[in-house]
Order: sequence, then structure tokens, then C-alpha cells
Amino acid sequence: MMDTTQENTRNHAGMIHSGHDIRQLGRDIESLHAMQRELANSDRLEKLLKIIPRNGWTTPAEFFLVSAQIRHMADVVQGLEKAQAGLLRGADMVGRR
Repeated sequence: MMDTTQENTRNHAGMIHSGHDIRQLGRDIESLHAMQRELANSDRLEKLLKIIPRNGWTTPAEFFLVSAQIRHMADVVQGLEKAQAGLLRGADMVGRR
């Protein structure tokens, strides 16, 4: 049986680190938080709102593709919100009676 403290794992950025490293886990959480802030502060959707009213934009197929992508992105965000809430709730339960 392999000792899990000796296993190598990859964090979200693909960097290898040994298992059960609480400090590394903290850095990974901070990194994820920074990525969330960066995404939230992005102006990409504001730019998209300026693009779509242009004359000639868009064919029915293009409209469908963009609409589908927007709905998918919203679903991903909602999924991340649920995952984060579940993670926090589960983590808070650890060690409680």
C-alpha cells in the first residue's frame, strides 16, 4: 500500500507537489481566489455588449452559437458557486461532532 504523503499531485496550474501539504493547499486556495477576482474584474462581457449591436451582426446561426455559449458560461458560474458552497460547508464539518 502506498503512503499518500509520498504521492505527487498536480495543483490547478499543473504544478507537482507532494500530498497533504496544508501550506500548499492554502496557496492553491489563494490562487483560485485570485483567478476568481481576475475573472470578475474582466471587461470582456462589457466589450461583447458593445460588439453585438453593430450593423450586420448577426446571422441566426451565429446568434444561436453565441447565445448557447453565454448560457453555458452562466451554467459554469452557477456550478462553481454551488461547488464552492458545498466545499465550504463540508470543510466546516470536518472535526465537528
